[in-house]
Amino acid sequence: MSRVNLESAQNNIERVTTNLNELQQILSSKKDEVATKISEISRILSTYFKQADDLNQIIAQEEESSYAWDVGADIVSGYVWRGTKIHNSSIQPYVSFGIGGFEIGAWGAYEISAISG
Repeated sequence: MSRVNLESAQNNIERVTTNLNELQQILSSKKDEVATKISEISRILSTYFKQADDLNQIIAQEEESSYAWDVGADIVSGYVWRGTKIHNSSIQPYVSFGIGGFEIGAWGAYEISAISG
């Protein structure tokens, strides 16, 4: 090879090396930026999932330990079944008890006044 070709090849190698070094610096700076963003997102998600887990535990504890009674009565003016009037007015008491995800109750209907005619 001639001396000119060697010098030209050496210049090309130096330019490629310089470009590769610049590219490596750019990628390194972006790598740090990306790593910082990933770390920030990871921290936010970790906090979110921790709060969600804490909330689920609180809800589960409340469901396990809470109970409720419900007692009441409705007064209705009439009861019609398949187009036939059965009662004029009645009182319909109810009671229910619930604990956790389970509830049991009872309901009744008592006529207040008899149907006339």
